[in-house]
Amino acid sequence: MQLTSLFRKDIASIVAVGTEVTTGQIENKHAKFLSEAIDEIGFEVPLHIAVEDDLEKVMTVLEFVSQWADDIFVTGGLGPTTDDLTREAISKWCGLELEFSPEVWEFIAKRLSARGRERKPIHKKQAHFPVGCRILPNQVGTAHGFVVEKQVAKGRIIRVWAMPGPTAELKSIWDPLVVPELLKRIPENSVELLTWKIQGLGESEIAERVERITLGAEVRVGYRLYDGGVELKLWVPRTNRALLEPIIDEINKSFLSK
Repeated sequence: MQLTSLFRKDIASIVAVGTEVTTGQIENKHAKFLSEAIDEIGFEVPLHIAVEDDLEKVMTVLEFVSQWADDIFVTGGLGPTTDDLTREAISKWCGLELEFSPEVWEFIAKRLSARGRERKPIHKKQAHFPVGCRILPNQVGTAHGFVVEKQVAKGRIIRVWAMPGPTAELKSIWDPLVVPELLKRIPENSVELLTWKIQGLGESEIAERVERITLGAEVRVGYRLYDGGVELKLWVPRTNRALLEPIIDEINKSFLSK
């Protein structure tokens, strides 16, 4: 079912950087975690993509997804080795220099010392960030993330979020530092996602009923098969939620007793 009225959510794209991802050595679990989290917040996620550890290819991907994304979430490639190129790719694509942070350099020394390890010159790479970015402290590892803004076509401003690859490190940044910032940007006219788990009916029969119930309404509908049946998803503009309650009630009556 297509949208019957125009209401726009901010658009996010997810970019996983790592040759180990593109070659299938490890599973891209970040795509699932971030897509679900971002969708729940109220953003649209039309694309996630993986790219190998190559400076020019990462920049090409950033340019590609920037055509429609308001926010680009980049994971991986923030380590200290020569194939960790995310910070360099983002900086170059944004036209920014990398600058050294003495505070982060000292943080790395303390973090490694607490683990019985010695800070080495190779780690200094992780203390460099794009000029003007906001650093996102890593509460688990040594690779801090960062967020930087870039003006793209037609004067549009987008945000590029760089976060470490290890899941625990990504989540240590995501939950306390990224989510609150995203929630601030959810406008009153954003959409709310409602879901129903329906068993005993086929997808086509469910769709036929839902299309009849929602005909002419300002909603977007989606379906997903799962082991026990069909999940019905309804995106509803928050400003019109009260006006759409009769439709929601009708869906409840039509399916919840089935």
